[in-house]
Amino acid sequence: GTRSSSSSSSSGAAEEQAERAEEEGAAEVPAAAGGVPGGPLPLPPVWLALDEVVDPQNLGAVIRSAHVLGAAGVLACDRNCAPLSGTVSKASAGALEVMTVHSCSNMPRTLTQAVADGWAVLGAAADPKAVECSAVVVDKPTILVMGSEGSGLRTNVRRACSQLLRVRMAAPRHMLAADSLNVSV
Repeated sequence: GTRSSSSSSSSGAAEEQAERAEEEGAAEVPAAAGGVPGGPLPLPPVWLALDEVVDPQNLGAVIRSAHVLGAAGVLACDRNCAPLSGTVSKASAGALEVMTVHSCSNMPRTLTQAVADGWAVLGAAADPKAVECSAVVVDKPTILVMGSEGSGLRTNVRRACSQLLRVRMAAPRHMLAADSLNVSV
């Protein structure tokens, strides 16, 4: 891994610790870049993209979850999406006021450009061919795309994703009353 020099003098213990960290694949972030000496690199940014989420309660709940889970921001389609409002703010429990929220006019085009720029674009889908989310490693900037409450990801949005992922259900689909999670969960 990449390492930075923390001191011109070195001790045997510090050298051993550095060697161990390097063997384990850990890397330091320079203090000037906001890192803690000896600490790991920060995780790449993860953005949440919402495609046609029309219910303001769901939009607010998703923004709240994104904030609590450490998302860098939220991207929403400016058409066929609930507008930012008092209802969304209330459902977000204040997260709307502190989260970065952007809109785009064409979600498939925005996601295709993100892939071209080196981002991973992961679409959440109740699809048996999708990878289980527990198997996904976030090792570069990532956008997690969630679809509308009724139909999920639109076809062109699905095509723009570099990979589909799913949440493993506790029981087989045929035994469940619902075959997917609501976008707000």
